[in-house]
Amino acid sequence: TPLPGCDAVVVRAADRRPSPEQVEAWRSRKLGVAISPSLRIELADVAFDRAFVRLHNAGCKRVALWPTAGALHRVARAIDIGAAIIGVIEQDAQDGDTCLGLRAIKPDHAMKIIAPDAVLLLAEADDQDASDRLRTAREWGVAIEIAYANATRAEDLN
Repeated sequence: TPLPGCDAVVVRAADRRPSPEQVEAWRSRKLGVAISPSLRIELADVAFDRAFVRLHNAGCKRVALWPTAGALHRVARAIDIGAAIIGVIEQDAQDGDTCLGLRAIKPDHAMKIIAPDAVLLLAEADDQDASDRLRTAREWGVAIEIAYANATRAEDLN
């Protein structure tokens, strides 16, 4: 939150990214906004943050991430924002595998071993595999959110 007398807001790389709405609110107050390191907000990060907020607000406490290979870099983002993540579901996971310090588990064993109450599917817009992953997660009867790792337009935010 900018202090009185400030004329700009600088969001450091280590800080949680503000939403586009927050940036617009600052700009409407005639404040300059600089976001390091790229000086832009990645909409994919906003989509990801919003998905976790919805799961948290729904009372989910055991979230499993299920990324495509192309969306795997978002796992680090989830860890950075302190989400209640219990594991990463990966088709090719082997016993004892980890992903950025989280247990990696095959989909066939996920419910038995890590027992998530929610799954966040991380997908690419052209992800052919997403519908199969979504169908499997629905069969588990858990809360489900989808975030697109390559969101580039506001319409891509869910």
